[in-house]
Amino acid sequence: MYKEVVEAQTLDFKLYLAIPANLYDNKFQTPLAQLMLQKNQVNLLVFDPIQEVIERWINSNATEA
Repeated sequence: MYKEVVEAQTLDFKLYLAIPANLYDNKFQTPLAQLMLQKNQVNLLVFDPIQEVIERWINSNATEA
């Protein structure tokens, strides 16, 4: 769905999928998850929901930003 939304829009900004840090650490670090993120060009915003802070911005075309 993410890819279709991005492709259907003419955006003047990058779209990021926000996910909690524990989900990123536990589910998004597998080789399969990393492959899917790259293939579908998903940018991530990883945040700590308890401290209410952004931990990292991850661009699909770079390792981390």
